[in-house]
Amino acid sequence: MLEALVGCVGARVWAVLASALKESLQLQGARGLDLERATSGDTSDEELPVPELRLNICLVSEVFVQILATGVGTLAFIWATVVLLGGFSTSLHKADFWVITGIVFVQASKVVGVNSNTEAKFFAQVPPAFLELGAEHFTRWGRRRPLTGDASGQNIVYYIMLGFGSAWDLISFMALLTLGLLLLPLVAASSCIGLSIFRLVIIITRNNYRGSNSNLLRALIFFYALVLAQGGLFLIWLVILSVRLVERNRVCSQYQFEGMDKKLIDKYINRTSSACIKTGVLNTINRKLVTFAVDLLQSKYSQDRISGVLVLHTLTYKDAPQAHKARALAHIQSSPDCIATMLALLSSKSTIGEESKVHLAQIVTLLASDLRLSDIDRATESISSLLDPYLVKISTTANTVSNGQQITIDVDQQERNQSPNTSDGEKSKPLIIHGLMILAKLAGNPDNCSKIYETKSLFSKITAPVSNKMYKVFSHDDTAIQIAKHSLQVLSKLVKGTDEINRNILQEIHRNQFEANSIRPILQDDQRYNELKVPAIKILTKLALANTTRDTVGDEAMVNFINFLIGLFFNDHNESYLRKTAGKALALLAIACTSYCATIMNGATNHIELP
Repeated sequence: MLEALVGCVGARVWAVLASALKESLQLQGARGLDLERATSGDTSDEELPVPELRLNICLVSEVFVQILATGVGTLAFIWATVVLLGGFSTSLHKADFWVITGIVFVQASKVVGVNSNTEAKFFAQVPPAFLELGAEHFTRWGRRRPLTGDASGQNIVYYIMLGFGSAWDLISFMALLTLGLLLLPLVAASSCIGLSIFRLVIIITRNNYRGSNSNLLRALIFFYALVLAQGGLFLIWLVILSVRLVERNRVCSQYQFEGMDKKLIDKYINRTSSACIKTGVLNTINRKLVTFAVDLLQSKYSQDRISGVLVLHTLTYKDAPQAHKARALAHIQSSPDCIATMLALLSSKSTIGEESKVHLAQIVTLLASDLRLSDIDRATESISSLLDPYLVKISTTANTVSNGQQITIDVDQQERNQSPNTSDGEKSKPLIIHGLMILAKLAGNPDNCSKIYETKSLFSKITAPVSNKMYKVFSHDDTAIQIAKHSLQVLSKLVKGTDEINRNILQEIHRNQFEANSIRPILQDDQRYNELKVPAIKILTKLALANTTRDTVGDEAMVNFINFLIGLFFNDHNESYLRKTAGKALALLAIACTSYCATIMNGATNHIELP
């Protein structure tokens, strides 16, 4: 009877453990499948074409039409100066003379068409810069913002109103003066078209140049026809410009560029258009936003680097279609120089702001699973700098306790070192959490584990949030708990593998009493710290299974651990993720060792209701 009862209990325990293990493995498989789908763009790329393609075609078309207009204008300029004003100046009527002279001035200034001279580029940058400078000078909205020279688009009316309202000093006067320059190409082209049509009608209908002046008549008709052809090309350019604005808004919509981030697309348009002739047609058409962002990261200007980070963050981290994200991540991964630059920007020596570092760290987290630290110079040091105490300022006192150092924490420093709000208004995670998330992804590679373990002070930074029990000191702060959770997750990944480095790290955790003093006490904490218990269970299970540490854990500690897992697993009030973690740990322990199996069966009898 007793044997039958034991057999029944054993069968019931094994059935429960097998079910828990199956559910855990299925959950992991589903997560792996989702990750594979998220990072694979083989089929999605075909379904979703590159949104920038049509925008790039518009940019190439714009430049092409502008070059044509410039060529026709140059021909009209030469014809007017050499033939009309040079050969027939005395035979021209006064009206034609002044119309031709005015058109020649317009052509000489190259207001209409392409002008690649350095002076022309400077001249074109003056109006938007002074309009924006006026806004910065007179409004709180504009103060302490970097001058971008982008007073255009939807904000142009606002800049104009500021200029008219504050036109009493030099800055606003210059802003109003240069405002006319923004409208100069449109006014000049319209005037040339209107005057050419008017004079053509006059000279044809009134027969002013008949008889001996027939050659002059033909020369005038040809000149005005050239001007009208240039005007027609200008109108075509306006149509293309309208289409380009539509495509610009479509790209912003598909990539989720919102608010001020839309100016990044304007910067992409300006940079691509200005470099179109130099880079060639095919390279311009095939250009992508991610390529533009990578180029910005390589710039020596800090503002360009910040813009590059924002573009990459929008492409890879916002709610854009998954195919676009996968395509952007694949492009970044294909460029070792880009990854090296990104990691260098995360270092403490980088001049970019903390918000940009947070965005950059989020991107690196998505790439970390496929990175090898040994292939990137000073990558480990850059990631280590993220683990410096941004959340709290931890300092050691001269007094020590029996197994460590007494820790004091400056609470005021916590408020000063919190990460800023994101552009969406949500509280961002501190950099230390992003650094730990990157390390957790990197720890899947044994070579990375070796690099992490061998890097000076990095391993102690990983364990510090748990060994210092900062989550207890700031028990009211969820961020402190999250830091401790991610610290434990990194440790669980570092000891998860079967390589020698994983065994060495496991022995280090056990040998320096970190396991006994910092990890096991977490199991006795209340429900507020349940998130910490999951990685703690994984680490303790690995310690119990490893041949190098199994015999030194201690029988009493193992019995207490198994009983804790049994209580966690059979308590219906616990969260499902806790019960699944406990069930998987019990199943692994029961399979690995008969003594563990017997302890599990004995402990489970009190929780199983027999029929």
